[in-house]
Amino acid sequence: MNINITKGIDRELFVHFSYSSTFTKHIKKIKDCKYSKIHNWQIPYNLENLQKLGEIFAKENIVFDPNINEKAVAIIRISGANTLIIMETEKLLKLKGYRPKTIKCYISHMRRVVESTNKNINEITESNITDYLLYLLEHETNSHSYVNQAISSIQFLMKS
Repeated sequence: MNINITKGIDRELFVHFSYSSTFTKHIKKIKDCKYSKIHNWQIPYNLENLQKLGEIFAKENIVFDPNINEKAVAIIRISGANTLIIMETEKLLKLKGYRPKTIKCYISHMRRVVESTNKNINEITESNITDYLLYLLEHETNSHSYVNQAISSIQFLMKS
């Protein structure tokens, strides 16, 4: 299915797609998202929403309006690619017999580290990971146990 994303006049994006109950359910979760019969879905143009669009439409063919800047297009594409990798990693965790709560915890950690870098998973460096883990300890004041969970999930992600 083709997904068309165009830029509005003010800080907004318009997302057009053939009706899909799954896509509709997910796009409704985006804050301040509105439906318009003329433009389909109207979404505020910000980093968080660009990442969410990438996640929602990861497996779809996205057609971008030429007026959308290249950085925004890159964010959506990276988010989509990372989502596909994380989905595959989730399958591997299930096949290896990890418990559902552990899988949920690992996937959450994987998403957070990826979002913190705004990079494709394959481009994340050891330095990026170290900075993220230090941030968890120093600024988020998380326990070492929590950070150890993050380390285990990141190790699994990078090995797969």
